[in-house]
Amino acid sequence: MAKLSLDKIVDEAITMADEFGLEQITINKLAKRLNVKPPSLYNYIVSLAELRRHISLRGIIVLTNYVQKAAIAKTKAEAIIAISLAYREFALQNPSLFWASLATVEDKDQELYSAGHELLEILLAVLRSFGFKEAQLIHHLRVYRAMITGFIVLEQNQAFGMPEPLDESFAALLKVFIN
Repeated sequence: MAKLSLDKIVDEAITMADEFGLEQITINKLAKRLNVKPPSLYNYIVSLAELRRHISLRGIIVLTNYVQKAAIAKTKAEAIIAISLAYREFALQNPSLFWASLATVEDKDQELYSAGHELLEILLAVLRSFGFKEAQLIHHLRVYRAMITGFIVLEQNQAFGMPEPLDESFAALLKVFIN
């Protein structure tokens, strides 16, 4: 058996979350999957809440990487389309990380706050390229995030029952936002 580490614990927790859902992870189940006794996990994490925090942090970091790569050298509509496709790809490839990345980031957790802030700054930079006034940026950001997240949540829950291709619906959604 490979040596236990925080990364290995978080990786296995994410795998479990993808299989069973984030809320189904327990210290006992995770320890069993890792072939260790539950107290062994406490050498790396102090609680289930801390484990979930690590999963959220990983989700935000991975999402930021997707969005950052997509946004390079693009502005306005091209950037919105690229980051939106990257956001959706991230969510579909990493369902548990997507859900974990939605966790509220509080100022008191500097590491989570910094990671979340980095993602928001990328999104705000893209929105600034449209020439929105500073006072309106947060409103546009909220609309954008609600729109993209809402589509992804409906898609992940197979709530689109019509036969039309989802890629076309997503493109139409982006067109509405851009215009």
